[in-house]
Amino acid sequence: MKHIPFFSICIPTWNSEKYIVECLDSIFSQDFSDYELIIVDNNSTDKTVEIVKHYKDDRLTIYQNKKNIGVALNHNKCMAYANGKYIHMLSSDDRYQD
Repeated sequence: MKHIPFFSICIPTWNSEKYIVECLDSIFSQDFSDYELIIVDNNSTDKTVEIVKHYKDDRLTIYQNKKNIGVALNHNKCMAYANGKYIHMLSSDDRYQD
């Protein structure tokens, strides 16, 4: 039986290379670990996807849109991939406190 994570952390991104490292590092530094991390990139033209792919963690899944579908649809798409009991939307320029 597949494990259902307690939280799905959903991060819709677009051209977030300036902030995504701080965002992801803040998530991975937390003591709580029963989550999945879903990133849906909205066809970025910077290095966002390349940066995210450097993270090697089984809880992280990245999806890439072939074209920019707009903010609202990208948020909805990100939530649609969620499997957790609860969903937390996190902006790619935000971070969790230590």
